Amino acid sequence: MTKLNKITLIGSGNLAWHLGKAFFNSGIKINGVYSRKLLNAEKLAIELQTFGVNKMEELPYDSDLYIFAVTDDALEELSLELHEFCGYKVKVVHTSGFVSSDIFKDRFSDFGVFYFLQTFTKHRDINFEQIPCFITTDDAGLETNLYNLASKITGNIEFISDEKRKVLHLAAVFANNFTNYLYSVSKHILESSDLKFDFLYPLISETAMKIADGYDPYEVQTGPAKRNDLKTIEEQMRLLERFPQFRDIYQKISEDIIGRKFNDG
Repeated sequence: MTKLNKITLIGSGNLAWHLGKAFFNSGIKINGVYSRKLLNAEKLAIELQTFGVNKMEELPYDSDLYIFAVTDDALEELSLELHEFCGYKVKVVHTSGFVSSDIFKDRFSDFGVFYFLQTFTKHRDINFEQIPCFITTDDAGLETNLYNLASKITGNIEFISDEKRKVLHLAAVFANNFTNYLYSVSKHILESSDLKFDFLYPLISETAMKIADGYDPYEVQTGPAKRNDLKTIEEQMRLLERFPQFRDIYQKISEDIIGRKFNDG
């Protein structure tokens, strides 16, 4: 069984930076970085002591694994470009939480998904040992190889189907992406009245720690909607007349909390 000792990164965004550096620091050779923007590829390549390119045909053709760390919409086109350059008999994975592994079907002999469930920001240190890695592949040999590769940077590894990974990603959008957007809404509302977003830090931290400690999120829900404080809700809706773009969000979420609309219908 071929070990995955040489990796080529396709992409130079937040995840590519963190994943590339994590593997590089664990002793894995990164033998090339591709990005449509040459400068971005070269910047990451310097960090990984390799070279960067913006043309697929300039990548090494003998990598043990090609990792696509790009946007979902770019996967189709870029995987076709790699197929035209490298042919069929190469190992590839993508890092998307939602795109099926079948996007590589009929293009590559060994393919799968390498999904790290975390939010990544370039130049912000992150501990991969605490990040779960979800592996999707129908190839037993590649499954073992990917497990061994992931174990170099994290001990939290799971095997998952395409469909279950999509559900996981959907849940993560609610838990992280939407929540972070609501943080930005809170910040905007506060700063419009010369109040500091910092005031919310202890509240945000305590809520996150409750969940991390195993509390059921629904059971620890607080606030006017949970208490059915209709007068407070009405007053806050009036206050939101200054921010009409946020009134529908406030009303919809409040109604859901009051009605406990946690059914599948």
